[in-house]
Amino acid sequence: MPGPTASISAVPTFARTELSNGTRLLTASLPHAQSVSCFVMLAAGSRYERREESGIAHFAEHMFFKGTERRPTARDIATEIDSIGGEFNAFTGKELTGYYVKCAAETRDVALDVLVDMLRSSRFDADEIEREKGVIVEEMNMYADTPRSYVGNVWEQHVYGDQPLGWDIIGTEETIRAANRDTFLGYLERWYKPERMVVGLGGNVRRFAKGHEPGHGVRVRLSARVQELAGEGPPVRGVRRFVVRLEEFPEFPLDLLDRGVVGKGGLRHRVGSVLAGQQQNPQADQVTHLIAPRPYRESIRGRVLR
Repeated sequence: MPGPTASISAVPTFARTELSNGTRLLTASLPHAQSVSCFVMLAAGSRYERREESGIAHFAEHMFFKGTERRPTARDIATEIDSIGGEFNAFTGKELTGYYVKCAAETRDVALDVLVDMLRSSRFDADEIEREKGVIVEEMNMYADTPRSYVGNVWEQHVYGDQPLGWDIIGTEETIRAANRDTFLGYLERWYKPERMVVGLGGNVRRFAKGHEPGHGVRVRLSARVQELAGEGPPVRGVRRFVVRLEEFPEFPLDLLDRGVVGKGGLRHRVGSVLAGQQQNPQADQVTHLIAPRPYRESIRGRVLR
């Protein structure tokens, strides 16, 4: 008699949603995970550059972190991600440019909000561009002094020749020094388009979803945010948000954090009410994050306060 056969069934590993504007949204659910990785990838790598703008894809990646309308400085952006215990970065290749935030699952919406704001409302301030040129040139020198990086660039020059795939991703000192705000805006207008964009989320992406169909609620919410990112719907501007360090509020005992009084109507709302009384914040619910004093943070390392 033939032995028992194992039953094999397909296990979905990701869901793909294509929006009306051509943007693709990929979600890979890992319900056992406690974190989420949020990526925005664009088919806008260095191979799409003209000679006179060589290095602009990588340079633009730097500038997206330098300030937006809502978060005017690089420090404002970094503080918001740090306040949720997140990690964020970006990378540029020949074929694509990617931006990402990794964070706890319950702070996913904050991560997406920052990514949307960076990619839709970056300022590309002329003074910041001039300052960053020095950073790019020093990075260029570092790669030239690193044999592993240098030999890779030489190999690509020999393989592809004098065309974009054979040029260094970082560009040349001449093209970097010559770049201005119009250089960035022209490049982004040509290549940062909805149909060239893939937004991916992996991890516990279904947390707090309220749709009737499993995962339906989160897909609807994510699709709405992606529509904003791709340019459909109003830009995310004009709303003040506050990250509050609790050292400024000794009247609120820290044991409230241990009791879980940190959500809506809890400590975060109470801190907001104090700010409202001081006319620093007209709406108490605009306090989005709480940062405990350092000794307390060290005692509960890894916990996210919201």
